[in-house]
Amino acid sequence: MASQTPITISKSRYLSGLQCAKRVWTEQHARQFLPAIEPSTQATFDQGHQVGRLATQLFPGGLDVSPGPRRWADVTSATEKLLSQRRPLYEGGFVFQGAACRVDVLVPVEANQWDVFEVKSSTSVKDVHLTDLSFQAYVLEGSGLQIRDYYLVHLDSSYVRSGELELEELFHKALVTEEVRHRLPEVTDALEEIRGVLEQQARPEVAIGLHCDKPYPCPLKSECFGFLPEHNVLQLYGGRKKGFALLARGVLELSAIPEDFELTDKQQLQLETVRSGEAHLDAEGIKAVLATLIYPVSFFDIETVSTAVPRFD
Repeated sequence: MASQTPITISKSRYLSGLQCAKRVWTEQHARQFLPAIEPSTQATFDQGHQVGRLATQLFPGGLDVSPGPRRWADVTSATEKLLSQRRPLYEGGFVFQGAACRVDVLVPVEANQWDVFEVKSSTSVKDVHLTDLSFQAYVLEGSGLQIRDYYLVHLDSSYVRSGELELEELFHKALVTEEVRHRLPEVTDALEEIRGVLEQQARPEVAIGLHCDKPYPCPLKSECFGFLPEHNVLQLYGGRKKGFALLARGVLELSAIPEDFELTDKQQLQLETVRSGEAHLDAEGIKAVLATLIYPVSFFDIETVSTAVPRFD
């Protein structure tokens, strides 16, 4: 049952609420339904934290709020005391009208203003990053902090390591103030809708869809997708949208896809393989690829070695 105490909506809750009502309600009121974090997911989280810590070196001489208190009241109190020193601030915390966020880096600029730097381990500015920053803008500017500009700090994919890391080359600071402020009016309505969901007594049910992986895979997928058969239409090769279109028509099994449904050559081959129950093997094609290799062959597995920060020259 939902709590009767006022709910503080953090940035992560806000993003979850935009993705799915069932997800955000579960995260707030029924965390026992959430599966344990997969090691691969935890590794991604850890990598993001590593990138965030590294990026603070771009703003030396700063003060760090993160090692201290965890409760929002204590975090905001500690932040307020440090703001007066007018030095770069890492992980400062702010609350405004039941919405709360921590800011990766705040940097003092002229006229008693601040610049906001949000650090991501991606190689470009993504839509979700702007949504993230617009929420922070709502909280910060609502709290009375004077913000000059917003920046998204991301990795530069063109950087090639040679010797010691060159942080100014590794990171790119993208100015996104205009885009963030353009989205700011959307935050109030979104927060009101999310708060309405969180105040419900029962967990809402939401049909699966493309939103389950946007912007990130939802931790409830194993539960919500549990009704699907082993060979289901969402496994259609490169055909996620087609899969959900088939589900909307009541087609669950790959083998039940209608003959008049448009498929690519690879999807048609997949369908025929499922229906026949026999593996498809292109022996001649494999031989042709192997014939192009020049030995000795060295392997670098990008699925297991995929660090955001280059470890080697």
